[in-house]
Amino acid sequence: DNARELTSKQLKELAVKANRAVVTVQCYKKQPAAAGDMAQSITSGIIVKKDSNIFILTDYTAIKNSGYIQVVFRNNKAAKADIRKEDSMNGLVILTVPASELDNLTMVTIEEITLGNSLSVQNGNQAIYLGNPINESRYIDYGMVTSSEIIPVTDGQRHVYYTNITLAGSSNGFFIDVDGCLVGIANGQYQQSNQKVLSFLGISDLANTIERLSNGMAPAYMGIRGQEVTKTIIDSTGEPMSYGIYVLDTDADSPAYQAGVRSGDIIIEIEGKSIYTLQDMMTVLKELDEGDTLTMVVNRPESGGYKAYKIDIILEGVSRFK
Repeated sequence: DNARELTSKQLKELAVKANRAVVTVQCYKKQPAAAGDMAQSITSGIIVKKDSNIFILTDYTAIKNSGYIQVVFRNNKAAKADIRKEDSMNGLVILTVPASELDNLTMVTIEEITLGNSLSVQNGNQAIYLGNPINESRYIDYGMVTSSEIIPVTDGQRHVYYTNITLAGSSNGFFIDVDGCLVGIANGQYQQSNQKVLSFLGISDLANTIERLSNGMAPAYMGIRGQEVTKTIIDSTGEPMSYGIYVLDTDADSPAYQAGVRSGDIIIEIEGKSIYTLQDMMTVLKELDEGDTLTMVVNRPESGGYKAYKIDIILEGVSRFK
């Protein structure tokens, strides 16, 4: 229950426990020759699965040009990590470390985090930030969610939550709720009124992506940026528009672009399902895989009205569009 409040002592105890899932990710151009070699970038990661491999969610931007990646666990044990799968569009990557490379002490000191429900996050909820913003491992800060908004992105939308926690250094890190569950990934891209505070992307929008990356699969990608056609928009334009997703534009050379989707098209159906919202579009897309053919119906403006067209799109994986 995100509405309940914890005391300062309870918050600290919860944060310390959740921090057992947080690791430091060090990126090098090549394997370091000595322990003191300087990493070209340092960020934080969080353990999302723990079995024969340790699966770690981290920032794709930090590791994308690395030749060698090293993960440092809670007890300062360092191990080489491999890239399982990346999502350059959402800026996420899953790293893996074989459990066989870690000693028993390390294994008992780390935990996997549970993914929470960020859609239940409300203004005024307590927020716990874990990360490595100033190259300081086990960094913890506390605050509250002050506001939120829904922002259209390629192939869908993202829930962005703003906090009153001051941005110190980089914006890498994670947010957990009062149940100790992961509800957000820190993000420095979105700010309000030039305030230098931390915001985070809701984990519920990204849960399917994280699962796919952990399974070594790239999320399916169309390359469409759209806006929901609402009654307010229809009334304001005075045009015979249909409900659906108005295509603002398509990414250059994306599957949607190559299939002939145009700016101004209104997506009304995907895979036989009526589409009214961006969430509707995301729900259908997450069930499809790279290489699948997606069939959509669009209404296209012609001669003062609209004409329906059926378009087949061969989906690509986001990791191929960097």
